[in-house]
Amino acid sequence: MKTLCGWVNRKIFLYNVTFGLYMLDWWERLLFNFLVLLLIWFLGYNSWRYTANFLRGSFAMINDLLISRQQWRLVNGEGVCGGAFR
Repeated sequence: MKTLCGWVNRKIFLYNVTFGLYMLDWWERLLFNFLVLLLIWFLGYNSWRYTANFLRGSFAMINDLLISRQQWRLVNGEGVCGGAFR
């Protein structure tokens, strides 16, 4: 448990030093961290919506292709009993 707390404290320290947050007041750090979390939330939310919309469109396109192939087979008599009604 002590090593875990030390590891977390080290990561927080590295984050503060990397972004220069160690020289800010507590409220400035709070504001910066809030903006970072807001940016991460926006990126995640919009990525989720884009991915869902992309997959929905892809599945609809594949479904349309499969339906059109089935309709072509039915029109040409290949879909009924293996083409026995030609």
